[in-house]
Amino acid sequence: MNWFHATALGLLQGLTEFLPVSSSAHLRVFSAPAGWGDPGSAFTAVTQLGTESAVLIYFRRDITAIVKAWSVSLFVRERRKDPDARLTLGYGLAQSLALIPGVSRSGGTISAGLLMGYSREAAARCSFLLAVPAVPASGGLELLKIGGGNAPAWGPTLWATAIAFAVGYAAIAWFPKYISSNSFTPFAVYRVLLGVALLALVGFGALAPGAGPLG
Repeated sequence: MNWFHATALGLLQGLTEFLPVSSSAHLRVFSAPAGWGDPGSAFTAVTQLGTESAVLIYFRRDITAIVKAWSVSLFVRERRKDPDARLTLGYGLAQSLALIPGVSRSGGTISAGLLMGYSREAAARCSFLLAVPAVPASGGLELLKIGGGNAPAWGPTLWATAIAFAVGYAAIAWFPKYISSNSFTPFAVYRVLLGVALLALVGFGALAPGAGPLG
């Protein structure tokens, strides 16, 4: 991987990580036609840590409040009917769908929030916060698998991670404001058009599933 590839993929990771379009799928989809090959799970894991850092910094006050409330709940027992506590199962199941290749983690969790009655902006914020435990865990697991043969080129990878952090932070700041007055329709249309384009490329033999361009 060279520095140009790293810059392009870092921009792509930062832009798509928090949008309902699947960042990991985009890294693979756009790398293959360009002849760059699959950037690899290690590269994806490291750059995701960059976007995760953006979440931690942007939502630092929310995260601190959540941790404090959870810590207090360990020592102070209070009986109450909290419907949100029951909704956590739905969010967890929606997030687990991201284990399926091509399924967007943010798309699944935002959809779950909307189905459970949250506003678009609140559903998006919940999706961002749900990335806090999930993304470092998956990224850490992939990093543990790194060996001599599948280690990324660390210079370009760290550069891509820095870019992903900056672009991801901007996306976090922009997306809730955008979605508060706009629908998710453009993202749904984009996913459908991208899927049709990929099926056409595979059907005409221009792209092999799980590989780079043919020929």
